[in-house]
Amino acid sequence: VVRTILLQGQPAPGTLGTFTAYTTSMNGWPGENLRLGPTGEVLASTTFQVGENHNFGFWRFGTDNTLERLFMRGSLAPRGGGGTITSSPQGAAVNDAGQFFFSVRVFGGRFTEAIYVTK
Repeated sequence: VVRTILLQGQPAPGTLGTFTAYTTSMNGWPGENLRLGPTGEVLASTTFQVGENHNFGFWRFGTDNTLERLFMRGSLAPRGGGGTITSSPQGAAVNDAGQFFFSVRVFGGRFTEAIYVTK
């Protein structure tokens, strides 16, 4: 069975934009921006476009076939004291329990870098 996770031009959930062409990592390998969890969930880091503006974010594709935005550039950083997420230096990782974790850079808050994990 083949499931569609996200498509170029598809509305990007949690934003007013649509997904752009899938991006590769700094190393040029698209697989660094995707993680498959042990239960079939997928975490994707990619870009989307609103008008002429491009942005990036992380989306989780669940086993129930739903796609949800976890965060995007400009989102408030959890426990960040008002700081906003500015970038993510690399894709995410996943553990045996199916939790995804990723690092982000933060501007204007109590810290400049953070590592988060999904529940």
